[in-house]
Amino acid sequence: MCETRFSTVYLTLKSVHEIYNELCEKLQSRREEECMDNIAPDLLDFLISFLEPFYAAQRELEGDKYTTLNLVCLWNEKLKKHCQPSSTDNPQQAFVRHTHSEFLNQKMKIHMLHKVALFLWPTFNKLKMMTPTEVSEVHVHVRTLLEEEDEGGEATTTTFENEEDEAHTRTLSPPAAKRKRSSFFAQWEKGDDDDDAPVRDEVNLYISQRHAMADDRDLLGWWRINSSIYPKLAKLARSVLCIPASSSSSERVFSAAGRTIDQRRTSLKPGTVDAILFLHDDHKI
Repeated sequence: MCETRFSTVYLTLKSVHEIYNELCEKLQSRREEECMDNIAPDLLDFLISFLEPFYAAQRELEGDKYTTLNLVCLWNEKLKKHCQPSSTDNPQQAFVRHTHSEFLNQKMKIHMLHKVALFLWPTFNKLKMMTPTEVSEVHVHVRTLLEEEDEGGEATTTTFENEEDEAHTRTLSPPAAKRKRSSFFAQWEKGDDDDDAPVRDEVNLYISQRHAMADDRDLLGWWRINSSIYPKLAKLARSVLCIPASSSSSERVFSAAGRTIDQRRTSLKPGTVDAILFLHDDHKI
């Protein structure tokens, strides 16, 4: 997400909050209570509450057992809304919101690839948090990518000879299933009234159908199941959704490798190191 470690700040504040009274008593016994003068309990409560979504975003975007690039746009919108001024804020709280809002504007850069990744998440393929112009740009960009991937320069649009062919294709979609995880972003999900796109090509077919996911973490699994319906989009999804939103996963592997190859284990063969790191990563599943 960025170089700022919200998790460190958030967890430190939570730890201070949990031992606040005990800490005050300890400092009073040592006549050092002035150390707590600038740590007001109400401000501490606000900071913990305010930083919690940032902590949740960082944790989710650093995951390595599910796709994360599709989460960037959603968390960006959620955090921006979270930083909007509130009429109940005091000057200190207003300053905190403003500072973090400016930080998001400077550090969180949303690129077309993030938007394409979100489009490839069936639950949010209507891109409701975007303007109609932005949505149109995403559709055009996706079609351009499909054309570039299309071998032999053939047209990438899929047409149907008649209504029976179209109906048959629609029946290939797996039945609706209850989602296992409640969404943080329900306001932007595709609804029952969003099925008005004309069916002309693979992109429009994907937009027009209602999709249900048994596990909204398993996007690649969904595209694998539906690859016969959307062969070109499924290929695009495999190439886009494999990109991590954060470098944290790679950094964790480098750290594990550094602990594996220490001064007493410099003679390890590359294959042995690979096996150790694989077992270390597999153990976390």
